Amino acid sequence: MTPIDQTTLTVINNYLTGTCREMGLAMVRTAYSPMFNEALDFSCVIFNRAGRLIGQAEFCPSQIGTIKGTVECLIDVVGFDAFKPGDILLTNDPYHGVGHVPEFTVLRGVFGSDGSLIFCVANCAHMAEPGAKVPGGLAGDATEIYQEGLILPPVWLYRNGVEVKDIWAIILANHRTPDCSRGDLLAMVGSLTVADKRLHELLEHYGETTVEQAADELLAVAERRMRSEIEKIPDGIYCYEDTIEDDGVGTESYKMKVKVTVDGSVLTADFDGTDPQARGPMNANYSVTASAVYNAILHLTDPNIPRNDGCYRPIKIEVPLGSILNCKHPAALVGGNTEISPRITDMIFGALLAALPQIVPAGIGGTSCCFLFGGHHPATGEPYAHFHFEGVGWGARYEQ
Repeated sequence: MTPIDQTTLTVINNYLTGTCREMGLAMVRTAYSPMFNEALDFSCVIFNRAGRLIGQAEFCPSQIGTIKGTVECLIDVVGFDAFKPGDILLTNDPYHGVGHVPEFTVLRGVFGSDGSLIFCVANCAHMAEPGAKVPGGLAGDATEIYQEGLILPPVWLYRNGVEVKDIWAIILANHRTPDCSRGDLLAMVGSLTVADKRLHELLEHYGETTVEQAADELLAVAERRMRSEIEKIPDGIYCYEDTIEDDGVGTESYKMKVKVTVDGSVLTADFDGTDPQARGPMNANYSVTASAVYNAILHLTDPNIPRNDGCYRPIKIEVPLGSILNCKHPAALVGGNTEISPRITDMIFGALLAALPQIVPAGIGGTSCCFLFGGHHPATGEPYAHFHFEGVGWGARYEQ
């Protein structure tokens, strides 16, 4: 097979990334919630028929790994063979890879001229209201996941392009703000339609064989370039630890430890020694921990590396099951994506500071600084829920 020329490869890579960006823009323009159209708390991706991430845009950094893990889990559980044109799969289950219950993921297949699935497109987005014990879902005193919202395992939201009415009814009956939730879900579904249209245009222009070959070659390019970046880091073992002051329920603090090993072109983050999972919601699942590690490494390496599965292959992540960074069901974990995730990124920065003193930034605020409130409109009695990001400071770096 003749390799694809560099110009065509670059055009296709940029087209895939641009399609993911356009998916996000469609959500911004059509969503009801400020979580979508102001906070940009969502991610958009494209996978190939082999189940490999081949396109990703720059939206919510804490989701770069969770959406990857969620789609991989959905593919494993449901399988591509189950998809037919117009089908859309939905989940918000953190024990199927989602970051926490308020984040919904939708997945749709893109089919070729012969009816076979060529791509799948997905987005993950933070819903303003997940049907939890408190408005917005971030219950600081939750002790099990059932208190954090309505949990949906992988279910069909659409079949053959038609809404599965029972699933819609269950979701909206459990949300305080059903009109907003329906509008935001439709915005997510609409973004998949945008991706389907754009990818068919790409296939029509280049042909299925060329596009699929280009995607495979881009995976290899990304892996090669990331390995080259890791090789610039001096070989060695770099350690760091941090503390979660409490879990929202008790007063006990929790240690998080990481050992970053750089060996040639491979970087391994090992969290052995991290404390067992907490009783309260200050836990993270594996996807959140992996996402935070990826987030840190991507900030320390060449930003022009294609954002696909290849760039993640040289990064290995080991997290003890049952720890605060890889909790077991039915642990509460809504705080993992907002409080623990930025701390993990900071831990990777702290560990690699000795190796890359002119690149690693100082620590950030270490929290997403979320403020949620809800109630009832005094005139109509209609419920409302709002999720507000106060924002935190960001660390400086060498000469900046």
